[in-house]
Amino acid sequence: MAVSRSNSSSGRAGATAKNLASLRRIHATALSAADAKHTELQLAVSGRYGDLVKCSDGAVEMSERAAELRRVLLGEEDGVVARLARLATAAAAAAATGHDDGRDDADGDGRGRR
Repeated sequence: MAVSRSNSSSGRAGATAKNLASLRRIHATALSAADAKHTELQLAVSGRYGDLVKCSDGAVEMSERAAELRRVLLGEEDGVVARLARLATAAAAAAATGHDDGRDDADGDGRGRR
């Protein structure tokens, strides 16, 4: 009986050693896969972050250009809209008084602007 216990005992020890080795391999494989996935996710996030930064820079630039355009169009004294309003007022006043400032008939042929 002692012999069979010894055999069964050493058999269990060998099986346990094989199980531990197998578990260590599985553990190492899982750690390696987790590290690879971590690196992949870092690269994906950093790429997306770069895209977001570019988009936000573009949005800021568009906002600055829109503000500049508003200043050009709506400037108090020298804006396009203010100049057009002054021209329209002058033209209306000239039409009301019957005076022609010469702007409508630049070439003097009596047909106005073409």
